[in-house]
Amino acid sequence: MVERDNDEDTALAIFWLLSRNETKSNYKASTEEFLLEFLEEMNRSYQKDLRRLREESTSEKKKEGAGKEDSKTRYKEFMRAIAKRSEAYKHEKTDLRKLSCMPSFVLSLVMVSRVRGHYTHAPWFKVSIFDQMVEVHGAVSDRSLSYDMRCGTNYLRQLISEFMIESMEMLQRIANPNKPPLTLKEIQDARAAIADTSNIDEEEAIKGGLLEMDDAFRLGQGSLTDWSPELLDAIDVCFVENFIKEGEPNASLFYPNSADGLDLFTKYFEEVDIILQTSSKVPPYARHYFAYFCIWQMQPYVYFPLPLGTASVIGIVNKMMHRVRHGMAEVSKRFLPLRGGFAFRRMRRA
Repeated sequence: MVERDNDEDTALAIFWLLSRNETKSNYKASTEEFLLEFLEEMNRSYQKDLRRLREESTSEKKKEGAGKEDSKTRYKEFMRAIAKRSEAYKHEKTDLRKLSCMPSFVLSLVMVSRVRGHYTHAPWFKVSIFDQMVEVHGAVSDRSLSYDMRCGTNYLRQLISEFMIESMEMLQRIANPNKPPLTLKEIQDARAAIADTSNIDEEEAIKGGLLEMDDAFRLGQGSLTDWSPELLDAIDVCFVENFIKEGEPNASLFYPNSADGLDLFTKYFEEVDIILQTSSKVPPYARHYFAYFCIWQMQPYVYFPLPLGTASVIGIVNKMMHRVRHGMAEVSKRFLPLRGGFAFRRMRRA
């Protein structure tokens, strides 16, 4: 008797085969359609990792080791699947071969493709743009690809991938269906108190009162599909209206110790909170966990507030990194939601 997982795999393979146009000369499957098929295949392994992570989320072992994981150890099933696919692509002529050599980049694409109506319609969601991204952020020349495939280090070098992965994990945490240990007002009051104080001891005392909330935020997890494309579109508009002018980012975006940047982020956070308050389809405790997300001082190695990783945010980060990639540094290889951190320590303006 065929096992259930194999039944699902077979059904999916038949679906994609029937969806292709392999017989007519016109309107054959496009590169982007093959990309989505590839991402859907990788998504199955990613979903297995998510199920395992949910089962482990309340265990003491998980709490003790949460800060020591990176994408390679956190998403083991996915990493095995992408390694297998990369090996298979060595013998095929395909536009996806280069992508398959960049595990964390593919993982980030699998994550964003979970909300197709928002991310897959973005101007940067094209194979040609992905090739440019990996050339800039992943150093995938023939020489470096050869080195990375031997040493298994390429996934650590992709700043854009790390940003996208952490952004998607933040959205999952904000979609946590479990009731948080603090009320919305308590979280908002703590955020205001941290922002108002200049005393380090006072700040540390306030942070100490948020540790239970911090555990709930890091270890809880909703689903990316809990976010509707329309909701993310509305949040994306807040980012564009506050930080983008004539297609260019505000000078204070992703810049530490900027009074103008903090003011703009305060406005952005307030507008997003209104959207979460007034929209009809919102994760049940999204306002609570978003309010906690706004306390960027609770995130180690983060030196300024970060917006939610909507489509325009990813596009702007990619654009900025193309220009100033030599002036940017990854300050930790561990993920921000897991007590690690990823931040842009320094940006030299072109």
